[in-house]
Amino acid sequence: LDYQDDSQKAEVLYALTPVTAMCGFRSFEDINYNLKKLIPSSYEAYFESAKDIADLFYRLYTLEKDLLKCVVDELINNLDKSGEESIINGSYLSARGIVENVYPLYGVDPGVLAPYLLNIIHLRPGEAVYLKPTVLHAYVKGNGVELMSLSDNVLRGGLTHKKVDVPELMSVMTKEATKPDVCKKSTDRFLREKIETPTDDFNL
Repeated sequence: LDYQDDSQKAEVLYALTPVTAMCGFRSFEDINYNLKKLIPSSYEAYFESAKDIADLFYRLYTLEKDLLKCVVDELINNLDKSGEESIINGSYLSARGIVENVYPLYGVDPGVLAPYLLNIIHLRPGEAVYLKPTVLHAYVKGNGVELMSLSDNVLRGGLTHKKVDVPELMSVMTKEATKPDVCKKSTDRFLREKIETPTDDFNL
């Protein structure tokens, strides 16, 4: 079963150390630019005619294992073309750095391409990001306090050895480009910091 209860799961991550996370899809134009540059052969073969983010995501996540291996291999072989350093400011991972970290762990997994599909956000200690339900995300590096709604519902989108239910994921996830924002903060009369999140499910 994909769902353990009737509740949605919103969450917020408050960074205790420098944090690198992936949150929500980049623009369709940005995704196409990245894939065309880093996996030109695979892009032409499988993704060039995709009509939107949802179509491209579905094509990637339903590739046969041997074809997916070719895609991932091409990405790994072309990482130098990204023009990125792996580490930013000594603390954060670039898209290239994320690939180099997750590939040895998960190998032929469509999620290895996630840094070029999803927005990358860097949180300094004391900053927080809010993730509304249905937004695809992953916390990649760093330590933080994660607070979420009272729900055990999880749908996975790769970078896991557990089940990925692609049809159900496609039916509920936000498939449009989104821009994650660092949460605003306020201070109460006791000088406690409050993280402003657009949900009544919790307060941090």
